[in-house]
Amino acid sequence: MANIIVISNSPQATAAAGGLLMDAGHRVFAASSAKQALAIIEKSRPDIAFVYHFPPESDGRIIMETIKRKDHGLPVVFLSGTDDAETAILAAKAGAEDCIQGSELKKRLLLVANTILKLSGLQRENNELRDFISKNFIPQRQAVQPSLLEVGKQAAGEAEKRFIIRTLVECEWNKSKAAKALRIDYKTLFNKLREYGLNIIAKQ
Repeated sequence: MANIIVISNSPQATAAAGGLLMDAGHRVFAASSAKQALAIIEKSRPDIAFVYHFPPESDGRIIMETIKRKDHGLPVVFLSGTDDAETAILAAKAGAEDCIQGSELKKRLLLVANTILKLSGLQRENNELRDFISKNFIPQRQAVQPSLLEVGKQAAGEAEKRFIIRTLVECEWNKSKAAKALRIDYKTLFNKLREYGLNIIAKQ
């Protein structure tokens, strides 16, 4: 379940999008203005914002740009009351992750939401993994200047370790799949994980 905010000055539009999201098990917040939306975002920290645009009654672009300025990490999706290409271009220029036009709402709303949530989850895992590695595996500065050979070996080892981590993340920590992607056997991958201390991460 995710926290999702729907921003629109039309109760009917809010109910249409919010109903689909709630039926899928998400917690939905509704806002009818940028000011109200920012207050909800500050308090509830939603995972996605869906912003409706009904020209000329309301300008979703301005609301979306306001949200982007205040919260750079919040994915924003434009919901259009029309099916014209101009609205999609406007949304892209404003920095929207996607634009769902009127006739596509039922077909694409949940698909777009699930895609963004999955990407956000992977990004969060990558950030957590990067922090974990920087705290536990970044070598301390050596008192004695290492030789060129030692530097080369260390750089090669670090490059190999980063490549293994990236492959594991891409394979969603499925070690069998990762070994195949790395073109090595499972035992070799297991030994590499143990060598670099990554078996601790893989078990989490």
